[in-house]
Amino acid sequence: MLRFMVCLLFVMLVFERSWVMAETQSAEQRFEQAMNNKHLKVEGQVTGEGFCWHAAHAADDFVTGYLTYQDTAWLDQGVKYFDWLVGLMAEAPDGYQGWIGPFIYEKSVWCDVHVGDAILVNPMLRFSEVILKDHGLKAKYGEAAEKYVSLAKKHLIEKWDARGTWREDGPYGSYASWNQYLEPGDLSQWRDKDIKKSTLSLPFNKQFDMGIASLRLWRITGEISYRGRAERIFRLMKSRMQLVDDHLVWNYWEPMGVW
Repeated sequence: MLRFMVCLLFVMLVFERSWVMAETQSAEQRFEQAMNNKHLKVEGQVTGEGFCWHAAHAADDFVTGYLTYQDTAWLDQGVKYFDWLVGLMAEAPDGYQGWIGPFIYEKSVWCDVHVGDAILVNPMLRFSEVILKDHGLKAKYGEAAEKYVSLAKKHLIEKWDARGTWREDGPYGSYASWNQYLEPGDLSQWRDKDIKKSTLSLPFNKQFDMGIASLRLWRITGEISYRGRAERIFRLMKSRMQLVDDHLVWNYWEPMGVW
């Protein structure tokens, strides 16, 4: 317990320090700082998972800034950032959109991936949840909020369902990576390739990102299917936790099924 409290205190201090530093930075300056990230310089719509990790670094700051300072300039810059990200989505051969680019584990092929989608869509859903429950904010930002919800429903949850990557087993649920890839520069045809990590259950952090999206969609839409999905994902994680002495341990990755 003592170790846990020390770790928690450390995290709190780091978070507090980051926002103390941010007090000298306006919403506009934070946007410019994010856009100056050298890892976000892309040609056309070629992005991929590596791009998504870097782009996600700033994506939550705009809603956090609004909630901290109650200044809608942070929401304005958030919409600007989110719309820029959405504009970089490319259409795959199956008609769904995603951040398509070199596969992080094998750069000779291109694809979009669950975690890349989720870590960029989740901040948009957080924005939408704040906006849609506030009548004052909804008047100005409601159209953007609804757009992000529609994007999440179709190009995150529906997309990965249609691709056959969601698996259920009783009260549990899990996503598996896909095995379809694109030749670099050619978005016209999926190709079945034997690439490392294809068809494996996703590691838990990536499952969580999909679970958080499902949870937020349930809170926004009230559609019970999203809540059920989040429950299955988190229930599976809980089932894998083991009590050792006075603390819980779990593996970063575990298979859910025979695949």
